[in-house]
Amino acid sequence: MHNDTSAPLTTHEHVKFPDGSHVIVHSTPGGVQVTGMIGGEYIEYAGCARDAREQARLLTIGAPDALWAVPDEHAARIGAAMDGAATAADLTDEDEDVHTRTVPLDGGTAIVEHVGDRVEVTVRIGDRLTAALVLSHDEASALGAAIARPDGPTIGDLFTAADAMHADASALVKHWGTAEAV
Repeated sequence: MHNDTSAPLTTHEHVKFPDGSHVIVHSTPGGVQVTGMIGGEYIEYAGCARDAREQARLLTIGAPDALWAVPDEHAARIGAAMDGAATAADLTDEDEDVHTRTVPLDGGTAIVEHVGDRVEVTVRIGDRLTAALVLSHDEASALGAAIARPDGPTIGDLFTAADAMHADASALVKHWGTAEAV
């Protein structure tokens, strides 16, 4: 029998308020999720540990760009729970390189972070989180290509790939046809 004495991979904290509002803050390796009802409004959040820590900070200081407009006493407790969950979720190597890029969208932003062998994407429209994804580099590349090229690759993509590989584009076309015929 194997006894595993390491820390749990997930945590849950249920934060309740006298007015009936409540949230559940859940951590997993590298991520934080928050769901609940605040003032009769359903709230939901999912993001990487670093983003959750920043949202916790914004909630705690009452910043207008925090995820939710909640009473100060709610914000402080939710922020503290999110910060704790972010600490539990942050299993990332301290030396790991992180490259962040913010992409402006109509009415929102997409934050794309390259962290080690994964890509974390958080999309916000307005003040609410719309989506959060953690993808491998190959998955992110395929998703980006599908978004950018709904009809499939273009001839420009062929030349870009050929340049990146220091290859002749005509050789790639020849081999592509052979690979598809198989």
